[in-house]
Amino acid sequence: MGSGVHGTNGLDPVTSYKIYNTYVLPRLLYGLEAIPLNKTNITQLESFHRKNLRHLQSLPQRTAIAAIYLLIGGLPIEDELHKKQLSFLHNFLSSNVQRVKAIIIRQMSVNYDNPNSFFSTIREILLKYGLPPIHLLQESLLSKMKWKSLVTKQLNTYWLNTLKDDAESKSTLRYMETKHLLIDKNHPVWNIFDKTTAEVRKAIIKTRIVSGTFRLNSDRAKFNQSPSPICQLCNLFEENISHFLLDCPLLSKTRITYFESIKDYVTQHTTEEVWHSVFQYKLNIIRLIIDCSHFSQILTNKNIMNTIEAKTREVCYKLYIKRLKLLEAMDG
Repeated sequence: MGSGVHGTNGLDPVTSYKIYNTYVLPRLLYGLEAIPLNKTNITQLESFHRKNLRHLQSLPQRTAIAAIYLLIGGLPIEDELHKKQLSFLHNFLSSNVQRVKAIIIRQMSVNYDNPNSFFSTIREILLKYGLPPIHLLQESLLSKMKWKSLVTKQLNTYWLNTLKDDAESKSTLRYMETKHLLIDKNHPVWNIFDKTTAEVRKAIIKTRIVSGTFRLNSDRAKFNQSPSPICQLCNLFEENISHFLLDCPLLSKTRITYFESIKDYVTQHTTEEVWHSVFQYKLNIIRLIIDCSHFSQILTNKNIMNTIEAKTREVCYKLYIKRLKLLEAMDG
């Protein structure tokens, strides 16, 4: 994929994703609703689709599948394909051409159990998403718009719940709040209002922290890429995300400089009492920095949440740059 839609070199990921959805997906799936695809075919399409979504968001290959979709508000290719097949079904059933009606009757009677048959595939799809079976649709067919609305609702709900359940099971995503995520709506981490390359790069670092793919020494040690999980800067404690964000003494000056702004802003829009009662716990401070939507019941205003997201994006990026410079100085 060209650099123009790569997060670090060109457009921001949300804009790139809209372009991808508008121009790439329709061509990728063109005509496939009428072709019997096996699991291998769908897996190949899914792999290509995920690779592109990772590329748009500058996410590494090890990123959890649920995060790839939920962060950008996207859906698996299987969903897109099923929507096209269900639209194709409606075209069949709404046809007034006698030959088409005869084909439907014949296929349903002869090939209904044939796995390579369109109607056999459709039967499974309808069952999967809790949609009416074909014989009921024939008796009372919805209008094109109502059918499209029903299909979109059922499929989006199914995949959103599936992705959220998958995210809940992944330890790498333990700090990502999924409760308020929706299909076709990106995670707040990608709400970049000043869409400069510098701001996009800050969001990329933050996104890797949210998705649990920001590599620290504890992660490298798990994969035998480092002899020890101990922080290379302070040589005192294991370098995990908590240590990086809150504890490493060599990052303390940078941390204090930028974190105080977050604290002041939160207390300004809540109270000192709220700050001391909620954020006296280290876990809640980590959650606030990584994904402030955990506290949407306290920080109810969308503009406040966006501002906090921007501030936490800044502190994560500054800590990342400071750590990088210190490591480079040590190597030099």
